[in-house]
Amino acid sequence: MKKFGIYILFISSTISITISSCGKKNPLPENVAVWQVFGDTIKFEEHTYNENKQEILTANESGIIGIVDYDMPLDSTYLPLKAKIFKRQLDGKTVLTKHDTLGQGIIAPGGVLQLNANGDRMTTLYASEDSKISVLTHHLKGDMWQTVDTLFLHPEFKFNYINLKLSDDGNTLAVFPAINGYTRAYVNTYRFEDDTWKTLGDSVPVQDILPKNTQSYGSGMYWDYVDFNTNGSKMVIGNPFAEVNGLSSGEVRTYALQNNQWKNASKTVYGKFPYHHFGSSVVLKNNVLSVTAHSRKPDENMTVFYWTNKNWEEQSGYFEPDQFMGEIYSISADARTVLSVEPTQISYGEKPKELYIYHHLEGTWLLLGKIRNGSRHIKEIGLFPESRQLVTFQKDFFKQHIVCYKLID
Repeated sequence: MKKFGIYILFISSTISITISSCGKKNPLPENVAVWQVFGDTIKFEEHTYNENKQEILTANESGIIGIVDYDMPLDSTYLPLKAKIFKRQLDGKTVLTKHDTLGQGIIAPGGVLQLNANGDRMTTLYASEDSKISVLTHHLKGDMWQTVDTLFLHPEFKFNYINLKLSDDGNTLAVFPAINGYTRAYVNTYRFEDDTWKTLGDSVPVQDILPKNTQSYGSGMYWDYVDFNTNGSKMVIGNPFAEVNGLSSGEVRTYALQNNQWKNASKTVYGKFPYHHFGSSVVLKNNVLSVTAHSRKPDENMTVFYWTNKNWEEQSGYFEPDQFMGEIYSISADARTVLSVEPTQISYGEKPKELYIYHHLEGTWLLLGKIRNGSRHIKEIGLFPESRQLVTFQKDFFKQHIVCYKLID
């Protein structure tokens, strides 16, 4: 079945909760605060179409959560996928509501959804009866979503293998295909002007020359290798199949807008060894770049860079899990929040009973508390410091669900 997307919007701000600083090798303090399950749990069907796509993205504290979920088909020609938007409530009564969506559900047969940071602009992928592929843009007007623009895509795009990326301000859009070692890939960008999408610059090549020996690449497919800064003036693009340091070592390039064209803005950062697949996904937030790789070396599968002197500087030892965290169980897309087991434990693939929440703030890892774990795999997490909430995307065999935890006084 088709993939779906989940997007959580938050903004970086001063944490207004009691926290414990965990310097290097500090033991866990006594009486660590327990974050409680809070509000409803959204459950949805298991899918295997796309295991590599991020389901949760963090952008701001507005508390909008978007889901492309399965829905009862109206007839045999209707692919049962619908974009549903939820609003987190901060009154202590409800966080997520299964039925009361923000506005009506939007049919999204492409299984792709993007939201801006304010949660009032949404883009979805659509295919008409005559097989024309388009990006639909919807604005939240009162309590309803209204379709305001239709952007038709070039016929070379394959409906089942397209992804979108919307800048936080909602004014810059990237359209690009899923990438593997056998495909050519380009990123097309658009700027929202006069209530419509207009082409922004030339297409940016990601992989325009196929490798000579494609048998060495495997069949991995990646969807999240493009991201923007907040206003869409800077773009990062990963290519997990670049060959600078061996087959599929990978790379990430940075571009900036100059006279409405994308120009290289810094030195390219590269994967370190063959089959590193560096750049399989990228997240750009507040001049911090986090790059995900896909290799057999877990310690090399997340790298964080700071923007320094107009180039990316790798932050070696950023996590140091063996020093004070214990084994890392899950990392947020922006690499600022971590769930880990106790320092003295190793999970060996089992389900830990408790997970500790750490947050990176001003160069220091802070222990915020712990949760009672109810899932074998917490795929993604998003922290809302202002409201003291942690939203998790959990997967346990054939069940998938979103669970929110809250630090309650």
